[in-house]
Amino acid sequence: MTGSENAPLLQVSNLSITFPSRDRDAGVDVVDKISFDLKKGQTLGLVGESGCGKTMTALALLNLVPPPGQITGGQINLNGMNLLELTSREMRDIRGNRISMIFQEPASALNPAFTVGDQIAEAYRLHNRVSKNDARRKAVDMLARVGIPDPTTRAKAYPHQLSGGMRQRCVIAMALICEPDLLIADEPTTALDTTIQGQILQLIVDLQGQFGMGVLFISHNLAVISEIADDIIVMYAGRIAEQARRDVLFTSPVHPYTRGLINTLPTSGSRGKPLQTLPGTISDSDLQAQGCRFLGRCDLGDDSCAGSSPPLLNVGGQHYSSCPKTVGGSR
Repeated sequence: MTGSENAPLLQVSNLSITFPSRDRDAGVDVVDKISFDLKKGQTLGLVGESGCGKTMTALALLNLVPPPGQITGGQINLNGMNLLELTSREMRDIRGNRISMIFQEPASALNPAFTVGDQIAEAYRLHNRVSKNDARRKAVDMLARVGIPDPTTRAKAYPHQLSGGMRQRCVIAMALICEPDLLIADEPTTALDTTIQGQILQLIVDLQGQFGMGVLFISHNLAVISEIADDIIVMYAGRIAEQARRDVLFTSPVHPYTRGLINTLPTSGSRGKPLQTLPGTISDSDLQAQGCRFLGRCDLGDDSCAGSSPPLLNVGGQHYSSCPKTVGGSR
């Protein structure tokens, strides 16, 4: 399977992440038995409100779930290799080399005490036996590839001497310098203005074409996800609410949560009108619910939704939803 061109680059199966709880002996599953695949060269969008488990899922792929949280179930396979069975040393070789991550706030990802060139070069030297000069030349070349003007000079700059957009480009250069198989982009445009957001999204697309990597793109913004993702997973309170190809999700959303998110997007016909909102937020009680975790905010919900966790149901083709009131069949 590893050698097959059609085999997924990344396979996540029944992944669960649990944090201790004073109210429950078993703890709280902030990610609850989620599964998805990602092929090389494709982009999978992971979308949902704050607290839905997006970032925790990303950290699990790097085996960096912060304590006291723990991965309590499932498998994470990269090219057929179960990452959860690797030693700490083996995972260090994977991070930044075969899997890299871009964070939403570049200021927190860059050390203010070192030049950006030194930091990018050090990321390369961690995984390659090269001299400091060779690593620095590689860093300058990578800065040029991410669109930094006069990269030789910029490599000598400290993070505070660069704009937010430039810093994010440096973070991308650091993430890609080892040409990873998988790039995780966690809200990489949130701290940037709209014009720079578009440039960074296009840069990720262009570099994906150059390196052929798979991209897991995480955002709370459906509009951003719609510009870059091939497939989209909508998460709510640690579970997958809906999963589909991008065009299908936006033209034929099924789950009430997905519909609510899409209805909040501005359209040409909404100019001058108040924007729609999705009432409520993800709460602790949602995370502890035995049945549908969206029940407390759902217009379709009733007592039948409170019994047990709803499975993903097949809507047709590669379109799935966990709301049995709107679809039929089984995955």
